[in-house]
Amino acid sequence: MNAIASFLTGFGATVLGLLVFVSYRFFEVQSLFENYLPLDGSIRQVASYLVAFVVVFSLLIFSANLDKFKLNRFADSGAWIKWVLFLFTLVINAYFWRLWEGDSQVGNPKLTIFFKAVIVIFFAIFDYAYNHLFVSSWMDKQALSKAFTSLSQLQAKENELQARVSKLSASLSELIAREDPKVCPRCGKTFDNSNQRNGHLRSCQSTFKNSNNEL
Repeated sequence: MNAIASFLTGFGATVLGLLVFVSYRFFEVQSLFENYLPLDGSIRQVASYLVAFVVVFSLLIFSANLDKFKLNRFADSGAWIKWVLFLFTLVINAYFWRLWEGDSQVGNPKLTIFFKAVIVIFFAIFDYAYNHLFVSSWMDKQALSKAFTSLSQLQAKENELQARVSKLSASLSELIAREDPKVCPRCGKTFDNSNQRNGHLRSCQSTFKNSNNEL
């Protein structure tokens, strides 16, 4: 259940829903162009598919790049394109469903028109909602990706700083040891006097500090 919930609230479901909706819109637009194009014969059908593809693919590109339609520096200044797409979908649906025509064969003509009006309005709302969801989900995905990248960079810097701190701590220990004539600056061993320490230095094989010129 968690996997299903994660999918339905994720970016993948939004893209899938948008593509399904675009597929329906292609059928809708192609049917309208086949009826209204000023052409004759089979060329009308071929042209209707071509024009429908151009229109629907362009709308898909617009939907995927809504945030780039900003008119000024304000964050919500690109909302106008969503309303343009909303109105376009509203008009296309109205013509596709022939909103002004009632059908007495399936019931009361006025109720038929009411049903068509509800369908037209809801499909237009769906279009607006998909556009909004797509852009919002994409921006969230990008923000999350940038956050992970920044976290990885911070972790790398933290590791680098920890390594430097370790080196500085070792250097500080060496300096402290050098100040005490009874402590070996290489292995840190403490002696009773400086003579014992100096004698030990000549044979100490511990980690490099400096050559024996420290004697």
